[in-house]
Amino acid sequence: MNSFLDIHTTGKADLRAMIDSARRMKDARNGRPKGAPDDDLPLKNRMVALIFEKPSTRTRVSFDVGVRQLGGQTMILSGPICSWAMARRSPIPPACSRVSST
Repeated sequence: MNSFLDIHTTGKADLRAMIDSARRMKDARNGRPKGAPDDDLPLKNRMVALIFEKPSTRTRVSFDVGVRQLGGQTMILSGPICSWAMARRSPIPPACSRVSST
């Protein structure tokens, strides 16, 4: 699976695989210091764009730490262009969607 955008369009087998994988990853973190990277780095050399509809420091920090624990880097997209598109329920503008192709 390349993308998870809607639980209603995701098959039962894919959902089960995601939950099982998440459980294994969580169990492997048992006893590690918070913020320490995992042994397995599935997001190594990957950039993850974080787009939030509402500002929330706690949520932003939680996602940022999680991505870094998995070996990735984060880019937080915000501001009038992305906020405007989400408010209008429009597709994310080309400037934001380019992240997926880089």
